[in-house]
Amino acid sequence: MTQAIASGRPAYELRSRQRGPSDLELEVWQVPSTATPELKEPRRIAGLGGHKLLLVEGAVLRRLKAEQVSLAKLKKGEARRDALSEDLALAMGLLFKLLAPMRNVAAIENCARGIDAMAREEAAYWLGMAMHRKNPRRVLAALRCCSSGAASPLLWLLPSPTVPPCPSRRTTAKPARSLSPAPAGAPAPPAARWPAIRAATPRLVSTSG
Repeated sequence: MTQAIASGRPAYELRSRQRGPSDLELEVWQVPSTATPELKEPRRIAGLGGHKLLLVEGAVLRRLKAEQVSLAKLKKGEARRDALSEDLALAMGLLFKLLAPMRNVAAIENCARGIDAMAREEAAYWLGMAMHRKNPRRVLAALRCCSSGAASPLLWLLPSPTVPPCPSRRTTAKPARSLSPAPAGAPAPPAARWPAIRAATPRLVSTSG
């Protein structure tokens, strides 16, 4: 059994393997730690390789470089393991799990940008949903639809504060009426004749009592 890492936080590692020229495979694993006593063996979260990884390899390697992880000297047939911070492990695990079944290049790039812009809490939420829900494919399909837009995916789960107007309704404002004075001799409008009508109308006197 793998010895647990003495840490107050969950522990993750990146497993890299150079399968051939321009054929790198990356996998994110969660390893036992004192923060996760229920985890007795390393658990694979997600992996990505081949041409799909090539589409996002630049962004992935930049994030790895920020954590002092460099894969530049990895030769064909070689493999290595590197510790990952929780933030990067969540982001990369979600990215790999989301892109693995995809084929459309434009959609892959859009999803990669959406994951890169996510906060840690969002990535943890979606990754947990994708790993522990009964139908993870539906969760990932919803995330792909959300990531293709400009809005944050979590905003799609919140109720809209306002109801947008129906496109079929008339939204153009009516032209304002002219306020120019009426010409001399023109009949007064009904509103102007109301005082005279009230004066000529007898009041009803109550006869009760």
